[in-house]
Amino acid sequence: TSNVRLNNLNSLRNHPLCAYLKAGVRCVQGTDGGALYGTDSIDEQLSLEKLLHLSPEDMMRMRECEAEVYRKSMDGFRTKTEAWYERYTGRNPSKEAIDLSRVDETRRPDKIISYYLKEIDSRKEDSGRPLTGEGRLNSSEVLKDRIVELPQDGVPVVLMGGSFNSDSRKTNVQDFGRHLIDEVLKMADPEKVFFVVGYRLKGYEEYLIEENQKRFGGRFRIFAIIPTLISEKEERNLRSSGVNIRVSIESSPMGLYKSFAYEIFKRRFSVLLALDGNSAGANMVQEARNAKYKCRTYVSAHSRILKTKAASLGGYVTVFSDENEVLPAIRKDIGG
Repeated sequence: TSNVRLNNLNSLRNHPLCAYLKAGVRCVQGTDGGALYGTDSIDEQLSLEKLLHLSPEDMMRMRECEAEVYRKSMDGFRTKTEAWYERYTGRNPSKEAIDLSRVDETRRPDKIISYYLKEIDSRKEDSGRPLTGEGRLNSSEVLKDRIVELPQDGVPVVLMGGSFNSDSRKTNVQDFGRHLIDEVLKMADPEKVFFVVGYRLKGYEEYLIEENQKRFGGRFRIFAIIPTLISEKEERNLRSSGVNIRVSIESSPMGLYKSFAYEIFKRRFSVLLALDGNSAGANMVQEARNAKYKCRTYVSAHSRILKTKAASLGGYVTVFSDENEVLPAIRKDIGG
């Protein structure tokens, strides 16, 4: 359902699952964005069976794969439970033949939570900032003083141009984009318009923030939607930028477009200026197309990936090469 809604599959004939099953690749259906698309595992199973014409044997192979995943997951859970109990009590369950299913401590959420909270506290940096795995920081904790609700009034202008690229691809800021941002800032009313960007604050997003401060005294409200986990460098960058923060439920930057869809596209009229991005950016454009409320979407022809996505959506988005082509329409959108 997710891939169909995101237009990643133009035809179900191209769905790879049939080829996987025929080749003996072990696989099982799952869900992606269930809350966003209103589906569950039963819906997905029925869709695959009916629309891809899977046989009972195909379904059984997926069921067997699911059972194996479940068995391995439970084995892993038991191993972790034994390790936790040994650290907690100093007793080795395997050597002492202890049946952990009958041990009260293994089923007491309060004791387990208390134990791990102490473990987390003991591993914090000297600064006391809450660390998660691999040295990542908990966004909600380290930036809690910057978290602000999106305004209920005003038109959100989503600027995409810096945060929706892979780490190996840097956004090349071009004159057309600078001029477009300059003109939008000139024509917009800070009381009626606010901006929403990604969390990296690079490329065009960085330019927007700098121009807002230098030329407009920071009058425009700018919000960054960020993942649940960030690095220390990202935290410093977000804090020094002065932007307001919205924390996504997504830990991966690749999934942030879902939070833009939930917080903006499904709740109000909006404008999307898509100047640069990779596949995650293409997904953002698709979500704007699927918006419950109208999202006026302007896609730069200078971005090959975004231009290709726009072409697949027919007349639902506006592709432009020169900023002057779209400025009159944007003025109407934001009431400038």
